[in-house]
Amino acid sequence: MAGCARPLELDAVRASIQERLEELLDAPIAGVTCPDRRKAVADDTFECTAAGRHGATLRIRVTQMDDRGNVDWEVIDSKGFLSIEALVVHIQDNIKTQVGIDVKAYCGWLTLREAVAGESFECEAADADGVTRMVLVTMTDDKGGATWELIEP
Repeated sequence: MAGCARPLELDAVRASIQERLEELLDAPIAGVTCPDRRKAVADDTFECTAAGRHGATLRIRVTQMDDRGNVDWEVIDSKGFLSIEALVVHIQDNIKTQVGIDVKAYCGWLTLREAVAGESFECEAADADGVTRMVLVTMTDDKGGATWELIEP
């Protein structure tokens, strides 16, 4: 009976999302907010929001897998984060266009990084012969903009 559904333990959901996001982002999350109340109902979906340490946000869709509190979630939108996957494609395409060399870029295992204007980090670009060059990435704003520079050995 739907009227007898027990409440979903949202504190546990928030804690689980925060812990996993901190692992995935390799950075602290300021907090995760979800609705105040929710019944434990299979296939129910709702949204939570995670806040980064510098004000960036992630919108998260949570799906209840059953009526026992098991959930799955996915990031459906981000503001103030740099997409590492998009950055890698951008670096590879631009090196091909500017230098005429096919490379595979690698910026670590993270898929998102909170954008903080002025912060820099390094990536690598390796050509087919195995020659690897460093790529210095500098975030230009808090919205996910970045520039990069190929560092010659």
